[in-house]
Amino acid sequence: MTTPTSTTTPQSPSLSASTITKSTFDALLLRYDALITHLSASTSTSTSTSTKPSTPSLQTLDRLRYHTIPQRLAARKKAAETSHDPGNGAYLEKEEVEDLVRWKLYVAYRSTALGLWPCPPPPHGE
Repeated sequence: MTTPTSTTTPQSPSLSASTITKSTFDALLLRYDALITHLSASTSTSTSTSTKPSTPSLQTLDRLRYHTIPQRLAARKKAAETSHDPGNGAYLEKEEVEDLVRWKLYVAYRSTALGLWPCPPPPHGE
């Protein structure tokens, strides 16, 4: 009778927000863009035959969320400060809010939840 050999695998680091180390976080953060590119590529082929309106890829939405929209907000804030009009500071356009909701739904629920949004208007009388 043979005895199973024990294989030792390094214990994976804790990814909990309260226990993750800075070095683990930094190492994972370096892999973020590659992961988003991979996920975006793997989901674009599965959703391309849908009859629903085209949804931007995760990579596009992620770029909007972390780069484009924050840059627009900073530019609007700076423009408001230079025009001495504090009431017209950083704000989001409707399309930007929609893009952020799409990003959040994509991240939280993937493409299943995207089919539920936007909801059709209720019939008259409701």
